[in-house]
Amino acid sequence: MSKIAILGGGNFGTALAQHLARINKEVILYSIEPEVVQDINTRHHNTKYCGNIHLLHNITATQQISEAVQKADALFIVVPSFAVAEVTKNMLPHLDKNTIIVSTAKGLTPEEKRMSQLLEELLPKTFHDKIVALSGPSIAGELLMEMPTAVALASKKIESAKHVSKYMNNKNFTTEINTDVIGVELGGFLKNIVAILSGISKGLVKSVNLQAVVVTQAYAEVMTIAKAMGAKQETLLGLSGMGDLLVTCFSTKSRNNRMGQYLATGLSVEEAKEAVGQTVEGVHATKIAYQFAQKKKINLPLLEKLYKVLYENRPITQDFFELNS
Repeated sequence: MSKIAILGGGNFGTALAQHLARINKEVILYSIEPEVVQDINTRHHNTKYCGNIHLLHNITATQQISEAVQKADALFIVVPSFAVAEVTKNMLPHLDKNTIIVSTAKGLTPEEKRMSQLLEELLPKTFHDKIVALSGPSIAGELLMEMPTAVALASKKIESAKHVSKYMNNKNFTTEINTDVIGVELGGFLKNIVAILSGISKGLVKSVNLQAVVVTQAYAEVMTIAKAMGAKQETLLGLSGMGDLLVTCFSTKSRNNRMGQYLATGLSVEEAKEAVGQTVEGVHATKIAYQFAQKKKINLPLLEKLYKVLYENRPITQDFFELNS
């Protein structure tokens, strides 16, 4: 049996811990929030992020990153993309040479680096083949409840992804393994753009017909961007792309979808972010994708409209999605 470390005590980090604790002997969760650590260790709950869900007794929590990282067989980084660099620097002195590192963060740096590229920049070369990207349709609440889930795992060295799958697979959870790290990371990141647009369409018109049109057209634009960045089409149509897209666009729990709906009610970007209450990766994704499209002279009408809403205060009117425009 194995020691698994989870860096990040939010809803998805806790859900992953609960799932992994069903399969592995020891799961230790690192959080910077003392109330989360105390709640897990004394009551076996993470009330702040997971309500009254009872956590398995082989999950422990700590505020000491060294305690979590040391001698871990696999380590899951489950923090927002903006925090990955800091967490990686803090864990590095305690990292065992054989630990496999799994990145779940969906984002790019301001320099347009994917999370695996950032990790390669910060970690010694000996770890580069041990970096695995995880993405796919995996709502935290459903994972906590043992509902059927499947995700994609990608690594330059496919054996690393296969190794991680052994820690994760059971009758309710399966993994799709490949070596297209670019596609897995970009699918999980860029689909958040589509989710915001989907939320705007739902908030504006309450038409499933229109929502389907918007999602189809917006994802076609996203695929154009992702392929231009090096992603493979088959990956974008798999779990980390299309699968994650569907759950993000049509789930009422999706923060990016909710962001779009709040914008459609007339809230400002900052007000909508505040109403969501968590990091909305699609806002940053829109900026990165739009700037890339401009640089490559790629015409993407929906992406341009969303960029102008998020960064140029364009109002959202009833004809925002006029189909013949």
